[in-house]
Amino acid sequence: MGVSENLGVKMGRFHAAAICLILAACQPLLPPSPTASPLPGASQRPSPSLPSASGASSIPVGSPSPLASDVPLPAPSMTPQPELVLPASALTVLAGSDVAGFQDGKGEFAKFNKPFSLAVDNKGYVYIADTYNHAIRKISPDGQVSTIAGIGKPGYIDGEGKTSQFQYPKVLTVDDSEQIFVIEGLPFQKTVSTDSVLSRIRKINKTKEVSTLKLDNPTVTFLPLSDIYWDKNSDSIYIHSLDSIFLINKEFNVTKLLDKNDFSLLNSKMNVDSARFGDYPRLEGIVVGNDGNIFVNDSERRIIWRIKKEGSLSAYVGGVHFQNSDNLDGCNHLARFYFPRSLVISSQNFLYVAESLMVRKVNPEGCVSTLQIEGKSESVFGTIFDLALDEAKNILYILSENKVYKLDLNAR
Repeated sequence: MGVSENLGVKMGRFHAAAICLILAACQPLLPPSPTASPLPGASQRPSPSLPSASGASSIPVGSPSPLASDVPLPAPSMTPQPELVLPASALTVLAGSDVAGFQDGKGEFAKFNKPFSLAVDNKGYVYIADTYNHAIRKISPDGQVSTIAGIGKPGYIDGEGKTSQFQYPKVLTVDDSEQIFVIEGLPFQKTVSTDSVLSRIRKINKTKEVSTLKLDNPTVTFLPLSDIYWDKNSDSIYIHSLDSIFLINKEFNVTKLLDKNDFSLLNSKMNVDSARFGDYPRLEGIVVGNDGNIFVNDSERRIIWRIKKEGSLSAYVGGVHFQNSDNLDGCNHLARFYFPRSLVISSQNFLYVAESLMVRKVNPEGCVSTLQIEGKSESVFGTIFDLALDEAKNILYILSENKVYKLDLNAR
């Protein structure tokens, strides 16, 4: 081969290599390997169908999960719309004052003592578990407060409302017949021969007669029960302890639906390190939608769980990715909560969440926004303990310390 031919071959090879380099630089980045860590939201095995005799499920042990800070978060598929700012006139005090006490009366002349829970009936009357007054109070739509059961001192007496006694009534719910169901949180009392009764469920009927529910499985009262909810569609009562959910039917038969094993973070559909964040929940607040889906608040891990009617369990909004962060509006697992406490739900499946000093709203697609009032900071309230929704009038009642606020959601 001549010199000129040899030079031509070498130049041809150089041009080919240069073209290959240029083409390689223009190629798009390859997608992540399918063996990479799954995104939060990767499918996990759902819980067994409801109801379940034990509620326990056999959850397989997965491969070690990365820390939450190492988990790649997908871009949100939707963005929450900011809430319309309600005028300052939308918020008023229905009843109660800054000073604790035990006094009936109208509006701010009435006094409560560390009430923990409230509910509203289909006529617009609000009921209060006045915890440290050991009484059940009733507020008319115009703010008139009366005592319907309890005498202001702790005790345990069934019978006529004015002579009955309660001991630390903690949470309550009301049905369409104006029957009130109350859970009392009792002091720990252990004896050699019996288990401790930590909770008691009382009923107040329409004529203000007080009785104690006789459950077919009274061992549920050995648990520290933390919420109660009457479901209109099934005419059943849902209760939960710190880590388990139970159903009480009209015959007062008790069925365990889910327990702490079901609320494992492996069932959250988020790839997080359960050892880092704790593998057991702290449930505080339960509601049931018109579609039969159950929503329950896990305040410790800042998740609102959804249990679909057929039994599948997943983290609906919030989550432990933001365990050390403040609250933030967003959709699904990208929303942040800071110790959410209680829930209410509308017939259209909008959730309202009491969160420390503010109220959050979750739409049916799982997008979270913060209620805002003109001229007031988001933390306008003291500590919020509970919420109740009068859907007929679109009024949200907010229990904060010793006051009941009335927020008109129609105001513009």
